[in-house]
Amino acid sequence: MSSTKPNLAQSKRRVNFFLDKDTGVVNGALHFMAATDQLNLDPLQEGMVVSALLVGAAIGSIGGGKMVDIQGRRANISTLSV
Repeated sequence: MSSTKPNLAQSKRRVNFFLDKDTGVVNGALHFMAATDQLNLDPLQEGMVVSALLVGAAIGSIGGGKMVDIQGRRANISTLSV
């Protein structure tokens, strides 16, 4: 008996893929966040920024998933690309 709904392992794999992409992008910016001529953040502030970005990415993934369920994938991509 097959189902069109993704199972838990597939959902977890997708979430990890997108969160890993966000982590990689943030990692490249950490050097500039700590630089004295840039944002000059201390380690605690850097951690707070990274945590806030990852929480935002998780919330965005959940919200985006609901939008795709309602609108459909193509319509959602078209809406977000404008």
